[in-house]
Amino acid sequence: NYASLHNLGVLYRNERNFDESIKCLKDALKLKPTSEKSLLAIGMTYLSKKDFKNGYKYYTTKKPEVQNLYKNHWDGSEHKDKTLLVYYDSGFGDQIMFCRYLNLAKPFFKNVKFLTHSYLYRLFKDNFNDIEIILNNDGNYDYSDNIMYLNYHMNLDFYNIPNPNGYLKAKKSNNIKFNTNKIKIGLFWQGNYDGYKNRAIALKELECLLNITNIQYYGFVKEDKLNQIKKYPQIIDLSQDINDFYDTASMLLDLDLFITIDTAAANLAGALGVKTYLLLPYASEWRWFNDTETTPWYDSITIFKQKENWVWQDVVERLYDKLKNLY
Repeated sequence: NYASLHNLGVLYRNERNFDESIKCLKDALKLKPTSEKSLLAIGMTYLSKKDFKNGYKYYTTKKPEVQNLYKNHWDGSEHKDKTLLVYYDSGFGDQIMFCRYLNLAKPFFKNVKFLTHSYLYRLFKDNFNDIEIILNNDGNYDYSDNIMYLNYHMNLDFYNIPNPNGYLKAKKSNNIKFNTNKIKIGLFWQGNYDGYKNRAIALKELECLLNITNIQYYGFVKEDKLNQIKKYPQIIDLSQDINDFYDTASMLLDLDLFITIDTAAANLAGALGVKTYLLLPYASEWRWFNDTETTPWYDSITIFKQKENWVWQDVVERLYDKLKNLY
């Protein structure tokens, strides 16, 4: 049964049994060879194992309806007199994580353009002087590529990820809310809650951290849909000060430490070289591989990963011990 094999393959990946996941998904693809969701799923499983070539062989088949919007998909060859358009089809965090490869694509082309979202425009414009940052596709290009596929087409695997010490910059904010002698720690507890419920952590679970003396906490969540922050006066709410990712970057640089779930802000902090504690669910995204303490993407990030699905208690206890010993 195709559906059973596919679902079992996904469940095996969530339990980190990658070999069984691949076996089930291959059997599912024997029944439906063109299934986009199974091709994506097996690609993600291979990528979780850091199997670069097999992972991208399947992963690059995702969202063909998006790829069909762009012409002449790049295969990694040189075109010194041509223009490359880099586009995105995923979240803000993906663009921040993979924009590190933009400059590496420049030697292959005369010009490189990056089509991005308005929330990221100012940040990228300030950081990529030799790349044209655009908000609308004018069709004036020769080749195209997905921002998440650049490394694949340049054959840059996961064992030599460029600039793990940071590759983005911003000016520190002049926000008076950071005028304190206390240790300044940022918090991000809820992103796209509807789509990734297992990533979110309730502020109630972090209460023991909020009672540690000599720490001032700052809330970086733009849309606190559950209105959690109102119950915790220990946290200074920065939501009204954030209009785009440049604002977020500026204020991240004011911190001594950033504690966050898996969200765009985590990638931004890592890209800026901000000391960060990243809270991951047991069934984390493929890009964090099976790592439990450090990540090859960002030197400044320390991982705190669940030991059991949906259970944050152990993570919070480890965080508490870390903060008590540090501060």
